[in-house]
Parts: sequence; structure tokens; C-alpha cells
Amino acid sequence: MSLPRLLFVAVLPAILAVAHARADEPTSAPPAETTTQPAPPEAATTQETVVHGTLPEGLTGRWLAVSWLDVGENRSSTLTAFWQIGEQDGKPVLTELFGPLPDGPRAAFDQAGNDGTAWKPSAEDVATIRDGWGKMVPKDRSYKTVWTEIASPDGYDDNLKKDPRTKDAMWVVRQRFDASPSAAPLVRQVFAYGVTGTEDGGYTGNIDGVTVAAAPAFIPISFKGSFRFYRLDAPPPPRGFFSRLADTLRGCGR
Repeated sequence: MSLPRLLFVAVLPAILAVAHARADEPTSAPPAETTTQPAPPEAATTQETVVHGTLPEGLTGRWLAVSWLDVGENRSSTLTAFWQIGEQDGKPVLTELFGPLPDGPRAAFDQAGNDGTAWKPSAEDVATIRDGWGKMVPKDRSYKTVWTEIASPDGYDDNLKKDPRTKDAMWVVRQRFDASPSAAPLVRQVFAYGVTGTEDGGYTGNIDGVTVAAAPAFIPISFKGSFRFYRLDAPPPPRGFFSRLADTLRGCGR
């Protein structure tokens, strides 16, 4: 499963508890009868990436993003995301891919979830995920849109500059997932990854976010934790002078 779907599963009990409490409140009149109409077909997921600032080189390729959320009582919940980062006009384009973990890593992931401990993929797990990458898809009808922003310090907005979790970050990824009607009561999920360090060719840092559900009123559920981005491919070779010059000239023409 992708990170958004897993996160929703993690917070669903809290959403349902609030919804149940509100359902028990007295109402002034019973709801009017309604006629259910067939739902129209939902469009496939559309994705957009925006870039602000001067990002580090070598981000293109396949990435496994693993996040560990603090859920209290010394327990942890692990979330995964699959990113394919390409390049257009010299800037990275991040595509979120959807799909389950392969069987081997999935078994260890599920066991960690049952134990309330963090799942940290082994080198063998990472290799298995790399080999099964072709089964991932860039569309999930649970989500209408996926918006991704990748920013470096020279492109941070005021929120990133003031937030203690991102103001000193090397670079940041922010994502917004807008849910389709079929994903109700899920409405929206927002994530902010603040990169603060490197490890074995990947990156580490802090994750913060919120899930918004309608149950029946809008209920925001915030969370925070840490993450590691695992690189699944060898880093691309450094860009040469003429490649960087061409990117600059393309920017001047806009």
C-alpha cells in the first residue's frame, strides 16, 4: 500500500470514534429520505510537481520513502511511499506510485505493525522492492490529485522558514493528496518532509502532516515522526557544464 492509504488505516479508529460520538448526539429531526443515484465514473489520478529554489543534483531515479510515526505509549507506525523522480527542463518531476509491498517485505512490515514497532527495510527488502517496481502504477482512483512541491532553502516560503522542523532543512518535499468521493470519509492528506541529513546514499529527516476526514464534520488528525529515503538506483552521473548552461538558457526564455 502507498503511504496515504496506510496512514488512513492508522487513523481510522480515531475518526470512527469521533463519528460515533457525534452520531449519538440528539438531533432535532430525523434526516429526510433521499434517493441514491449511481455515482459517475471517477477520473484517474492527476499529478503535478512544482520546484522552488536550487535543488541538489542526483535526485532522479526510484526512491522508497519510509516514515516512522510516533503514536504514543512507546509505539511506532510505519508508512511507505514509492517515488519515481524524473526530469523535465532540468527540474525534477516526482510521480507517486501506488501498489503493495512485495510479499517478503510485506510480511515483516505487517509483523512490525502488529508489534507496534518500526519496520526498517533490510538490504534484501530494498532489493526485492526494486525488482518488483514494475507492478507499481501512477494512478489510484482513491485520489483525484497529487500535488508535490520540492524546495531548497533559497526557495522556501515563510511557512518553511518559520517552522522549526523545516527552517534548517537541506531541502523539503511537501505533498497534498485530494481524495476521490469513493475514499470517503477521507478528504485530504498533507505531508511535509524536511531533509536534515544523509545516510548510505539516501536522506533522513522529519515528517509532519495531517489527515482530514469528514465523519460527518471535518476532523483534522495531525502526526509527526522521522523518515528515511532509500535510493533504489545508482545515483546519476553529475551534470556537465553544458547541461547546466542549457537549463539556464531555457529558464531565460520563459
